[in-house]
Amino acid sequence: MQQGWIKLYRKLSQSDFWLSEKFSRPQAWIDLLLLANHAPGYIRKRGIKIIIKRGEIGYSERELAKRWHWSRGKVRRYLCELKSDSKVEIKTVPQTVPQNDPQTVPQNKNVTTVIHVLNYKLYQNNEPQTVPQSGPQAGHQTVPEQEEEETKKKNIKEKIYKKEIKIPKSLDIPEFKIAWQNWLKHLSEQKKKPTPSALAKQLEKCELAGLENAIKMINFSIERSYKGLFEKPNNNFNQKKQTTNTNQVADASAFDDPKTAW
Repeated sequence: MQQGWIKLYRKLSQSDFWLSEKFSRPQAWIDLLLLANHAPGYIRKRGIKIIIKRGEIGYSERELAKRWHWSRGKVRRYLCELKSDSKVEIKTVPQTVPQNDPQTVPQNKNVTTVIHVLNYKLYQNNEPQTVPQSGPQAGHQTVPEQEEEETKKKNIKEKIYKKEIKIPKSLDIPEFKIAWQNWLKHLSEQKKKPTPSALAKQLEKCELAGLENAIKMINFSIERSYKGLFEKPNNNFNQKKQTTNTNQVADASAFDDPKTAW
């Protein structure tokens, strides 16, 4: 008889290759091992929080029947057989009746079935506890695992996002970096996350403006709560524009003066 172990990736349990056909009995046993939680967590069924310990599976008979392409009766008989062979223990989570309404009796008194794989440590003894569990149960991933997986994906996206944005060499100095970080923080507070292409265009605009003007442009745009970079209007230009408008008004008033000689 062959000795030793092989490793199976848990994502196999969610692949079309694994789920496409009716399960055999040995395949159903391997599937239980793949679905078992490697770390403590919990799920919610009908609003009830259910603790799932290491080596346990929070699947009901109905869910396993759908997954394995079996009847519920066959699933029940199979689990009873595993229980009699001391491979699993089965417990049901009852539906609690509200104390303020004792006459309310649920039609289905059991919320779900929790299957505990006996000797789970024997099967997974060498697995580190700190390794994040990837998709243990479709639709029933425990909350701590969801948060850990989402954080991991978010960190990967942030690394890719930052890697794609490179500050030009002419602006790669501490003063501009501080101003640029303030600009990114400003966009984040406005719940606006521009694409790397848009930020690259903004950096190109800063490079063309020059270091001093670029920093002024960033500070001005932050002060005005702009979502894009805009230069501060030139005061001389505004004064010239106001003078031009005043002259135009004066010239127009000449038409209304009867004493004006033409």
